Amino acid sequence: MAPIRTALVLAALFGAPALAQTADDAFANGNYLEARDLWQAAADDGDRDARFNLGVLYDLGLGVPRDPARAFRHYLGAADAGHGEAQFNVAVMIDAGTVRAPDARAAAVWYGRAAANGVPRAAYNLGLLYLGGTGVAQNAALARYWLDAAANAVPAASDALARLEEEETAVGSDPGIPDLQGGFRVDLPDGSARAELVWTAPPGGGDSPFIVQLAELPGPGGAGGRMAAPIESQGSAVAVPLDRPEARHAWRVLRMAPGGDGYAASPWSALDAGMGEAPLPQGAVRLEVAAGDADARRLAEALMPALARNGILSRIVTVEGAVPQTRVGYAYEADAALAARVAAILPGAPQDAASAGGASTLAPGQITVALSGGLAAQVN
Repeated sequence: MAPIRTALVLAALFGAPALAQTADDAFANGNYLEARDLWQAAADDGDRDARFNLGVLYDLGLGVPRDPARAFRHYLGAADAGHGEAQFNVAVMIDAGTVRAPDARAAAVWYGRAAANGVPRAAYNLGLLYLGGTGVAQNAALARYWLDAAANAVPAASDALARLEEEETAVGSDPGIPDLQGGFRVDLPDGSARAELVWTAPPGGGDSPFIVQLAELPGPGGAGGRMAAPIESQGSAVAVPLDRPEARHAWRVLRMAPGGDGYAASPWSALDAGMGEAPLPQGAVRLEVAAGDADARRLAEALMPALARNGILSRIVTVEGAVPQTRVGYAYEADAALAARVAAILPGAPQDAASAGGASTLAPGQITVALSGGLAAQVN
């Protein structure tokens, strides 16, 4: 039997900071139609709290005929704008089949987004899905993570954790390839933006955390692309501020193999709609040039657009000491093919330019290219 999900969030109905106090007064005094009109005006101006509150009115039938379909539309509008409680209510209605056939996989995505935004009941419900293998692959570690995240606010989560400890069996150490369930860009009222990222994974991986890689894609001419600092999580959803909201982004999730000598990664996925012909990342390159080596720097600057056209992010790093010979290094065998591709386009580089043993600071999917001056800076 499917686990019973907790009910819709209603608490955020009161005291929405972006709304005029008269709307709250109208609701508190039972003047639901007046509250509806005030919230509708605010919602028309893009207020996500107002959209959520309208959803509650139609969900409960307060001053208006109960209309689950209309409530769902209002919740969905607020949820798309990053309203955590609305995301949870969307998940519950999808999970329960309130307005369409139940869809546990879609519900898991919305529970993940809401849980990443700090809604404890969403974390609890997501933990139940992982506990039972409903809509997601059964995964005791992820069930424990989300139930533990909810335990302080949802007493039933502690009971579920106790059952999990009794029933849990050992799992293998193969990290498995994470499965991306959805990446969403949310533009916030203050002009900032965040990425809401949800994935799942089969059991395994030992204690290795998931590593989320978020990339800013290059602009015209190959400039501006970079890999953001990696985000580690033992869970399966995160909400990440975007440092440059104006940039386009892509993301993937990976997990290190036990021992740290390899990794399993999902394919890269676009975060922003309307990316056009921009290629998804194929990797990242750190172009190292010696201080004062003008020829090497010119070569690095000429390489960047060519790399960008092939979906390879790049940045130039100045290093101390001479670079005697152009070399390409990588730290993980999974990145050997990328290293060979880049070595092949380096003018004048030796045939064996690519080799293992890159700097220990290299991230998965990243290689280093040490450029020596004196090479022709002509890159096709």
